[in-house]
Amino acid sequence: MKSSSLPADILKIDKSFIDKMDESRSSRRYVSAIISIGHIMGFKVISEGAEKASQIDTLKDIGCDYVQGFVWGKPLTAEDAAKLVEATV
Repeated sequence: MKSSSLPADILKIDKSFIDKMDESRSSRRYVSAIISIGHIMGFKVISEGAEKASQIDTLKDIGCDYVQGFVWGKPLTAEDAAKLVEATV
């Protein structure tokens, strides 16, 4: 059940939590707890800052809904993004 007092439907986990998640059992538990609390409140949860495939695997295992990060690539300029789209069409 989503909290009606909050004008949001997604909870974002900061990169600082994700950076330490695979190195520390307690950090992984913090991230898991954040995801659980978000789901209890009715939010989807997104983690930012994934830079390694192992982080994606861990986030999937603990129930994160969405992941963003440089693991898929660095931000592009508008021109480079246009070239990429044109090359795939």
